[in-house]
Amino acid sequence: MDITNRQKGSYGEHLVLSKLFKMGMNALLWDGDFFDLIFYSPKDPLQKLFKVQVKTAEIESRRPHLKNYSYKVHYGSYKRRNDQKLKPFHADLLAYVAFDIDKVFFEPTKRLNVTHRRIKRMQFDTFPSEETFEMAMKIVRTK
Repeated sequence: MDITNRQKGSYGEHLVLSKLFKMGMNALLWDGDFFDLIFYSPKDPLQKLFKVQVKTAEIESRRPHLKNYSYKVHYGSYKRRNDQKLKPFHADLLAYVAFDIDKVFFEPTKRLNVTHRRIKRMQFDTFPSEETFEMAMKIVRTK
């Protein structure tokens, strides 16, 4: 049975949502232009909302021996050559989903300096989602 890219993307969004729930966050899917879900911590007295852009991928089929996941982290069109990197006002966090192993790696958007990101399988195995989430949120919270 073939799974479409849209179904994979939806699966990735729901996986990130469930990870956030497990970490005690209140979260919901959002149909925004630059972000896919929003969340806040019920422990935060201000209950500040954070935006997350979710990207889902499988190991690159052209070079499976490298065990890389490849993500397009831009807006605009590659065809028109006007693609731009996502910026912190678009989303606070990027959540990279490794579809075939059900793992998530979080990164703050303010650290993003490319329109295409590769993540090795080893990074998903080495750093648990909770750890990358906490590291990313420390950066997001700094001014």
